[in-house]
Amino acid sequence: MKKDAVDEDFSKSNIGSHFEKMGWLIFISAAIIIGLYAYTFSNLPMNEDPSRWGTFGDFVGGLLNPLVSTCTFIVAVRVFQLQKIETKMTRDALEGSEQAMQEQARIAEQQRSEQRFFDLLNIYKITLDNQNYSSMNDSGDSSTWNNFIGKEAIYRIYSDASRLIESIGDLFALKSKITIDGILLFTDLQDEDDPRMLLDRTNAYSRSVLMIVKTISEDASINKKYLELFISQLTQAELSMIAIYILLDSDGASYVDIANSSGLFLRMKEGVLLEVLNNYFLKDSSSREDVDAN
Repeated sequence: MKKDAVDEDFSKSNIGSHFEKMGWLIFISAAIIIGLYAYTFSNLPMNEDPSRWGTFGDFVGGLLNPLVSTCTFIVAVRVFQLQKIETKMTRDALEGSEQAMQEQARIAEQQRSEQRFFDLLNIYKITLDNQNYSSMNDSGDSSTWNNFIGKEAIYRIYSDASRLIESIGDLFALKSKITIDGILLFTDLQDEDDPRMLLDRTNAYSRSVLMIVKTISEDASINKKYLELFISQLTQAELSMIAIYILLDSDGASYVDIANSSGLFLRMKEGVLLEVLNNYFLKDSSSREDVDAN
């Protein structure tokens, strides 16, 4: 049995016990008074005059009434005291119940936050698993295809983008506008190195990551510690391909604000892409030094 239920039963039994004791006290007192009266006047004959019996009633009542009144007052005081105790116990129980409800609400909110984050993490995993890359491996007279998925696939695509990143750096050094068409005109890239093809390979992935970062940042139900947790597991190759998407894709510019506010590129290594991002899009990130130092 719970403590508050035990205290309530104890209070009720206390009140009943006081009434029972007072009842017995009044009964015994009345018996003693009548006994003493009978013993004192037992030698007198029985009187049939009603007025005499009225006098006897006045005698008994005169002695018992103060006792009954005193007992009633004592019981009333005790009942008041017990009611105060019960009121306090009820108030304490309500406060405890409210605290328990608040704790339950906090736990439920935390569970919802975690579930929402893991749902987004699952979306990221599915998108990452759908990322693939194939390359031919020449060995003697035979050729085989190597297939890569996930982070390894993105790393291979990032390696293929080295000439594209170099062209971005060259255009930036010339203070020219960095666009896909500008890169194509500026370089002698062959069709297989067309930046459009490189972008097409990772556009869906980059867009998904940026949408996840945006959702975590803007959803008040998700604990913001999960944002740092999510960003910290992105590799340099992933960050680089996302940076290329922001720089070259027509929709990429719409994610600049969220990249700023979330600190998406704070852990990105120094290089051409970060330099271009910082100058064209991102805020001056002096806090990068603090992150690198840690």
